[in-house]
Amino acid sequence: MVKVAVNISKLILGVLGSVTLLFFIYGGFVWITAAGNTQRIEQGKKVFESALVGLIIVLSSWLIIYFITAALTGTPVGEQVKLFNGGGEPFQLPPER
Repeated sequence: MVKVAVNISKLILGVLGSVTLLFFIYGGFVWITAAGNTQRIEQGKKVFESALVGLIIVLSSWLIIYFITAALTGTPVGEQVKLFNGGGEPFQLPPER
């Protein structure tokens, strides 16, 4: 059950990242094709700002949930939080040379 929740959260974060990228592309397109029209330039800037605010909200909510679950399970920050002995292998950094 925990793996399902982890997979769903990964899917949601991936989809939201893709949607954010599409909004950045759309905002850039509106801005580039404005041809000096100040209303279109402002519209493009607003799309950029909204996409950035949305991305910050999504990442902040993920971070808050991570810290809460780490605190409730007693997991040191930086390690993978395992609930009910679930989860897989934590992400490992390559050894330093």
